[in-house]
Amino acid sequence: MATITEEKYKRLKQEVEEAKESAARSQGSLDTLMSNLKEEFNCDDLKEAKELLKELEEKKDKAEATYEKTLKSYEEKWKKDES
Repeated sequence: MATITEEKYKRLKQEVEEAKESAARSQGSLDTLMSNLKEEFNCDDLKEAKELLKELEEKKDKAEATYEKTLKSYEEKWKKDES
């Protein structure tokens, strides 16, 4: 059976404590982000957020396409009127 020195034990114990603290900070950050997601976008989880993002991107793409089409039509009309 392998034995460890007191120094190694203390170092390992410190590493475990640091890992626990890091995990607690990460969990706190996750909780905050999920709370913000719920408050700002009414999404309960990442799946809902991804679905909402997809819908919003589709709306944005449609709006951009409409804008480009309208702008092109406007420019063509005014070019003809200038001639």
